Amino acid sequence: MSANSAMVIKLGELHGVKLSNLKEKLEKQRNDREETKMEEERVVPELKSKSINIDKLKQNGDHIRKFVSEIRNFMMENAKKLSIIQDLPAEERELAEDDEKHLTDEIEKALRVQVASAKIAALTAYAIARATFCDATKNNVSSLLADLSDRGILIKTISRENAILAWNKKYIVAPSLRQSSRDIEQTLVRLVSKARLLEKAEYEQAKKALIEKTNLTINITELFDGKTGRAGFDAPTQTLEINRREEMIPAGFIVVEYDGKKIAPIAAAGEIKQIITELREKKTALLPHVLGWNEFRVKIDDPEYFRRLYILFNLLKSGLELHKKTSSS
Repeated sequence: MSANSAMVIKLGELHGVKLSNLKEKLEKQRNDREETKMEEERVVPELKSKSINIDKLKQNGDHIRKFVSEIRNFMMENAKKLSIIQDLPAEERELAEDDEKHLTDEIEKALRVQVASAKIAALTAYAIARATFCDATKNNVSSLLADLSDRGILIKTISRENAILAWNKKYIVAPSLRQSSRDIEQTLVRLVSKARLLEKAEYEQAKKALIEKTNLTINITELFDGKTGRAGFDAPTQTLEINRREEMIPAGFIVVEYDGKKIAPIAAAGEIKQIITELREKKTALLPHVLGWNEFRVKIDDPEYFRRLYILFNLLKSGLELHKKTSSS
């Protein structure tokens, strides 16, 4: 055997290819090219038929119909079990790790189905089941909506028409699921509404506790009139343009104190609490004369300090406007 032949054999073995198989493959490719060329040279095409296994098609059709008919119950049952496991104390949940993984894997396997009708049924069932057994807190609901968006079940939108309104985001059901859109929308709207009611109840409770704790002595109108003391007020959600970028300021109940020299935030309830904590910790305060301004027009070199003052100014102004509206209605 020549050195070249030995090298060819070794190369073939290296790539896991037998030379006999390679020869057959090359022969088939040559024949296919010749057939294609003959077909192009024909005056009329050669008529070819393909056999169809009707029994196999019927069998697969039965499998699809069975999947579609059972997927809703399957998703509901697994979502319920997952919800129970996830609500367990840490020790029990650790013991149920294998069960949780199995349930999650089975759900994901069902969602990977490729047949269009089965895929639509699986995605619809998943969305409804997850929403049905979702704990109605803002964080859980927001996470669920993000998950449904990632899976292509929901699409973010800027229009309010037919949208699922969830705090500062809006979603619609994907057009590919239009046959099931009503069921998905109704289930998610109920969940968001429940979460909002719970959030409102928790907010009112926190607001009441804060009022009792901080010993309010004046209202926001009296604060703007120059009276000293502690004032509490509701502030609405607003979007401010600060340092050439937009910042969304959430709603909440705010307590400020005026000591005759400066107005400073004390505490807050609701989503605004984090911002008020930041302002308080960084000793942010306004001089009383700025309350007479329509706009905050102080030039400050430090952009972060300007941001904090600008936010506090607009919280006070929007709080006064809201107080006037609710008092007159």
